Amino acid sequence: MARPRKPKPRKVTRHPGIYDRGTYWQVRVRYTDDDTGEVVELENRREDFDPADPDSKEAALQRAISYRANELATIRTHRKPMSETAEKQELRHWLERYRKEVLLPHKDGLIPPPGRKATAAELKKIPAYSRGLEYRKGWREELNWVERWLGIDVVRKARFLSPERQAQVVEDQAFFRTFFKRDVLGLKPSDFHGKPDSLTSRSRDQKGGEAKDPTKLRHLAVISAVYRRARSAWGFEDIPNPIRAMDKKPNPGKRRERPLGEDEWDTVWAALQNTHPTTKAFILFSRWSAVRRGEPGKLRWEDIKGWGTDAVVAGLRETKTPVPGEVNARTIPLHPEAVAAIASLLEDPTKPPRSGWVFPSPTDDKKPLPGGTAYQAWKRARERAGLPPNDRGEIPTLHDLRHTRLSELVNDGLELPKMMSVSGHKDTRTALRYYHAKPADVGAEILELEKKRKRKVERTAEALSLDDTEAMEQAIAQMEAAMRKNPKLRRKMMAAAVAAEADED
Repeated sequence: MARPRKPKPRKVTRHPGIYDRGTYWQVRVRYTDDDTGEVVELENRREDFDPADPDSKEAALQRAISYRANELATIRTHRKPMSETAEKQELRHWLERYRKEVLLPHKDGLIPPPGRKATAAELKKIPAYSRGLEYRKGWREELNWVERWLGIDVVRKARFLSPERQAQVVEDQAFFRTFFKRDVLGLKPSDFHGKPDSLTSRSRDQKGGEAKDPTKLRHLAVISAVYRRARSAWGFEDIPNPIRAMDKKPNPGKRRERPLGEDEWDTVWAALQNTHPTTKAFILFSRWSAVRRGEPGKLRWEDIKGWGTDAVVAGLRETKTPVPGEVNARTIPLHPEAVAAIASLLEDPTKPPRSGWVFPSPTDDKKPLPGGTAYQAWKRARERAGLPPNDRGEIPTLHDLRHTRLSELVNDGLELPKMMSVSGHKDTRTALRYYHAKPADVGAEILELEKKRKRKVERTAEALSLDDTEAMEQAIAQMEAAMRKNPKLRRKMMAAAVAAEADED
């Protein structure tokens, strides 16, 4: 039997909480939380040194002593460590914490979709600091932007770019390292937007050029979300949000004015005939249902009701602007053309399946058709059709089919609240952005109203064309009949006549 090993004695110093580990000094800081009474231990700090150089070891020891003394002094004064004081907050640390607590639980699938509560097993997997988070629409884009700002995995993503673009990425990363190391208390609204060296000046589009104002506005929205998280969950209520204090933000852009005419739609539809049947049906369904691009991809056969009747409806799941804690879904009636688009994918239109995706992927029927596939098919068909841009330089996009159909519904007489139930809008101002009236149609309607007004005036004039004497006699006869039926009215009329005679005298 081997003899037990003697424990190796620790190398200690005369400074409590600082330990010699051979190549570095280990610094430990513990304190008692006044609110909970629990002992809190900070993350150990490491001060490296060269064992063969006494001066290096002594300098590292002085750094360790200074760090521990400053931490303890801050805890005595502010009742929290230096890393949690407002003066020591770097925007980079906030980004890292926001990514860890808000975005990564979405990436790992820990946050349930809207309308479904997490099970007990799922709650155990969610970190304590991430519990209670709701599903965030567009979290993937936020994660890409935050990781780009932090320099995470940038080299791998940029390896397929051109040398010019790679040089641009290197330059941007140097800017981000300097920018996000700044203290949050020293950042002003103009540092994020409005100056040549502001954060939005480094916002890029897909080709490496400066991004448009709507993209810059979304980038600022991510920074604002980080500040809101810091104020509500991290205890920094006193630090103002510079994005909210910004006087002039990027312009979100003008509303589109490019609905398709009937001839234009027919031209594009003819150019789509050689497209895959599922993709073609997807676009036809979008044309006549006025849905957003991502909504048909989530449509399942369980959501189609009333098949075989004149009142077929579709239940759309997880639509835009989710309500916290609720399923933001809506049910819309389907136009016969939209029903025909779905039926074109069935071998027997009278017997649709009970489950599965309505628009499955051409390569895997267990997955839905990606929205990008329909977008690319539309783009190629539009180019083959040669649709020209309008006066504002806008070319018709797949989303413009939604504008086209909603405008048709209003022009056909559908009231705005009913149109909003189809479109899914909650604000009338947003819904009105989707209505595009044609000047010729408005002029014809005004002309019809003018004709109705003239006919009404003519009927009124005919009613008043009787002889004045005959009209007076009819009025006197009607008054006498009323006085005979109502003695009280007769007394009032007599009293009024006597008072009138007295005034004339």
